[in-house]
Amino acid sequence: RLTNPGGIVLRPPSDEIAVPDYGVGAANAYFGVVLFFPRVLTGNSAPSRTLEGPQTLLGICAFGIAYDKRHDEILVLSQDSSQYPYVYRISAFAGNASGNTAPLRSISGTDTLLADIHAIAYDESAELLYVSEGGENGIPARVLVFARNANGNVAPDRVIVPNGASFVLPQGITSVYDDLFNDGFE
Repeated sequence: RLTNPGGIVLRPPSDEIAVPDYGVGAANAYFGVVLFFPRVLTGNSAPSRTLEGPQTLLGICAFGIAYDKRHDEILVLSQDSSQYPYVYRISAFAGNASGNTAPLRSISGTDTLLADIHAIAYDESAELLYVSEGGENGIPARVLVFARNANGNVAPDRVIVPNGASFVLPQGITSVYDDLFNDGFE
């Protein structure tokens, strides 16, 4: 069922990989889906489980993913509609969620500044979500930062903008865990 995979994460508790994607239903209607596969799977095989259906709020396409191992949560970027202005969403699901399951939390709305989003990363140490966006379609290049437990139509905690041309089209993003100073001892 892989159509246009938008990333991949490993979920160690179940030894699965999770892949955001889209499916095509009746009358060529697109829908967002997260496909789960056993990590050791090879060949052309069906997913072991999926997240899909209207209660998931995955809209027409799921295209970005991150994993919070401390809380065992899958964090998914999705696009709600194909009509401009596009509506984007960040949804958090329990790591073992399956089927037509509602997210634990969902960030969407005008206050969020989510527009033309590209990628998501999770900083486990600071418990922050980082979303890269913009650089095209008239949307400024920037990184939006949300608290892990943000929910609803909430403004980002921070907005990181480029200094000059330090980044112009932020397609990807990652966070680096610093365990050297994690305990605060210097």
